[in-house]
This record gives sequence, C-alpha cells and structure tokens, in this order.
Amino acid sequence: MLTCGEQKVIGWLRKATVATMKQIRHQFRISHMTVVRALKKAGYYASYNYNAAYYVLGTCLSSMIGDCGAPGHSLFSLPHSAGDHHGGGGESSSRTNRRGT
Repeated sequence: MLTCGEQKVIGWLRKATVATMKQIRHQFRISHMTVVRALKKAGYYASYNYNAAYYVLGTCLSSMIGDCGAPGHSLFSLPHSAGDHHGGGGESSSRTNRRGT
C-alpha cells in the first residue's frame, strides 16, 4: 500500500511518463530512499543507458510500447518491484542473464 507521499510521486510520474531521480526529488523535496520505495511498490523500469538515470512506471511503459512499437522497450531494463532483491542495481544482473554469461 502506498503512503500519501508515495501516491503523489506515482501520480506525478504517470503524468510526466519518464523522469530522472533528480527531477522527482526536486519536484517533491523528498529523499532518494522515499522515491525508491514508491517506485518499487508501483513497479518501474530503469533506463539501460545513462547509468539507469531515467525511470518509468511499468504501466506507462506498456502504453508507450503500444503507441510506439517494441523498440522503445529495449531502452529500459527488466521491471523492478517489491519482490526484486538485487539491491538497487539489478540492471547489470539482468544484462548478464540476457547474454547468457
């Protein structure tokens, strides 16, 4: 269940579609950890490029794929959710798994 502050973050990100951690933190004047908790609860993707700097909600990415086609999906890593135990940098392990090494 999302807290009131987390709901605001998720609602804003749904409208913005894609944002950086800095943009989210600046918008709400909240800590990095608060943003991470909200994103994990809602389910999100982090960008492959730019050191995973860009975040998008899983539901928003699905609608973007429907609008733009599958190539947009390849810009983001596997979904992160509350069940993800990679500790924040799960992107590199998903790359390793995709290559089969």
